[in-house]
Amino acid sequence: MKKLNIKLNQAYKLFKNGFEQELEGDLVILSGVNGSGKSQFINMLNMITDKVPADIRNQNDLAKYKINVSIKIDSIEITNIDIAKRTFKDNINITILYSVID
Repeated sequence: MKKLNIKLNQAYKLFKNGFEQELEGDLVILSGVNGSGKSQFINMLNMITDKVPADIRNQNDLAKYKINVSIKIDSIEITNIDIAKRTFKDNINITILYSVID
């Protein structure tokens, strides 16, 4: 599994500026009591707050909801431009296999 490094470059809710976490392994489990920051941590991975109105029309309006966070996978920085809304299959790169029936 690749190494994921998350560094917060601003204060965001429970997390202080400079918060840094490194994750590694085939499976990462995020658990904690109510109010411990699980959803806030996921928002950091999404690079966007959870308070985005549904009627956002353009990137300029979206900019004020972005979280200033650095995300690296194996020391390669990932930007929010690299993160796209795709299907689960696209995100995990499953190749569709076709069987040939004689």
